[in-house]
This record gives sequence, C-alpha cells and structure tokens, in this order.
Amino acid sequence: MGFTGDLKGEPWEWTEWTARGALPNGLSVESTTTINPDNVTVDMKFRNGDTLQFTLKHELTAVTQDAFEATRQDWRPR
Repeated sequence: MGFTGDLKGEPWEWTEWTARGALPNGLSVESTTTINPDNVTVDMKFRNGDTLQFTLKHELTAVTQDAFEATRQDWRPR
C-alpha cells in the first residue's frame, strides 16, 4: 500500500493537499484536505476500478485553545 499526492501553498504552510493510493482490499482512495483559518475539510473518494463506491467527508471547525483545554479536561481518565 502506498500513496502519492500533490500539495498547494507555501512549504510548511500548505492550504490543500491530495493523496492517492490503494488499499489492501483493492479499493483506491483519493483524499483531498483543505485548510483555512476557520476549518479543515477532508473529502475522501473510494473507488473499485472506475466505479465510485462511496465517499466520506469530514468538516472540522476550528476551536479556541481555551475551548480545547476545557473539553480535554472532560476526557481525562478519572
């Protein structure tokens, strides 16, 4: 299993990248991730040959560091 891809933006300040690869079950996957100041979007397409099998899309909204720390406190083992 290997992946190849493309990057957009300045080095180490990329705003988008696409990765392509093959999974052990024979499906190919193309995943495009886009970053902007307010969110991160990951859009994945899974194919069997030329036939689109399914897609997954994740949209992650930015949170402040304070909100992250407050949420993290709730998930610490007790």
